[in-house]
Amino acid sequence: MPVVGSVLGYNIFFSSNEGYPLEPIHVYVDRKPSAKSPKFWLLKNGDIQVAKKGFLKDKEIAVIVNCLRVQYAQLVIAWKKHFSVENVTFYKESQEKNLQR
Repeated sequence: MPVVGSVLGYNIFFSSNEGYPLEPIHVYVDRKPSAKSPKFWLLKNGDIQVAKKGFLKDKEIAVIVNCLRVQYAQLVIAWKKHFSVENVTFYKESQEKNLQR
């Protein structure tokens, strides 16, 4: 689980086991990776959406979301590099594809 940043003493990371095809781009935020780690989707428009709040308080989420927005480009680059892909799938896109099937 590569750590790609930090905020409020939490690591920002993604799992190396994201399945195939890869899930849409997302990160986890926690001190230590676990099944309960909060999860955040990166959206195509540069915004961030909370996928799983976990143990975080609303104030922490607000700070984390702002930090992820600032680090958005670096997170996308790290995802592409780690998974050896040229393009990423974003959360809203994957949902629209499923609806079209």
